[in-house]
Amino acid sequence: MFAMINTKVVGADGKSVVLEDAYTQRKGNGDIYRSQQPMMWYDSSYVVLDDGYLTKMQNQTDTFYFIGKKGGVEVVREPFAINADCCHVNKLSGKDVITVK
Repeated sequence: MFAMINTKVVGADGKSVVLEDAYTQRKGNGDIYRSQQPMMWYDSSYVVLDDGYLTKMQNQTDTFYFIGKKGGVEVVREPFAINADCCHVNKLSGKDVITVK
């Protein structure tokens, strides 16, 4: 099993927002993570973090910021509390759906 933490990004009208760039930044050390998975999935969700980052945080907990840009402007910066055990990353808190205003 390959674990992924996903979130959807929608506008005030509830429709999916297509971001030009999306990545995750670790608060503890500023590390930037871009998943090797497609940036946007078929269900219009984005990968916040996946098991590709596991070796960098095994048996740790930290805050991560999912950051999305559109038109070169940051439109999303949403915190997620994430931990990892020996095998997978796990979301402790964070929005399943982020509304861009």
